[in-house]
Amino acid sequence: VVLAIAVLASALAAVMGTAIGQVRSEQRLNERFFAGLVAKNVISETKLTERWPELGERSGEVIQGQRRFRWQMRILPTPSAQMRRVDVQVSQVLSDTQNSAANDAPILRLSAFMRQR
Repeated sequence: VVLAIAVLASALAAVMGTAIGQVRSEQRLNERFFAGLVAKNVISETKLTERWPELGERSGEVIQGQRRFRWQMRILPTPSAQMRRVDVQVSQVLSDTQNSAANDAPILRLSAFMRQR
């Protein structure tokens, strides 16, 4: 009987570990999904509001899906004089009590190109 209880406890521990892993995986997928929306919105807004964006860096914060994200955008030259590369990096802003290194870790990076109009 003791052996059966030990085997059952071991099996339940394995099932719980798998369930916890699934929840964490789903959370990461949700974070990446919303970070992707942030990056796409930043790029789309830049394309719609600026005919020819200045080279350099910009950053901002936005709430998406009840989460706060920080985005950083770099506008870079390309070999073609009529094109610019737009790189956007998104990280989630965590609470002040959580690890500040985790605040700076990018969740997603997205690049796009803009043609001079």
